[in-house]
Amino acid sequence: MILGEIEKCLDLLCRTQRIPEAALLARTYAPSQVPRIVNQWKQLLFEQKKNKTAEMISDPFHNPEMFPDYKYALFAEEVFKKRQAKPISALEYAEWKDSLEWNIVDRNLSIY
Repeated sequence: MILGEIEKCLDLLCRTQRIPEAALLARTYAPSQVPRIVNQWKQLLFEQKKNKTAEMISDPFHNPEMFPDYKYALFAEEVFKKRQAKPISALEYAEWKDSLEWNIVDRNLSIY
């Protein structure tokens, strides 16, 4: 997590059957992965014969009304991925420190 390798964290959580935690992590840091992880979570619950619980879990594709800002979360994730792909040096910190406070949805930033 400290290294910013969210995909690896999600995979580890899923492999160790900590899928609800993976779903929460995905919702926060990798919204594009939410449908995949929610599907795994629901499958696990169906296998455990917890059908009612599985049916109560929503995902952005089948229940878009439950995720009204999902498109903004996907946009934010994409912006952060692009930003992470081009790391800045410590010498550039002063120039970029204000970016920690950006509201990228309001700014509608196109990075590089």
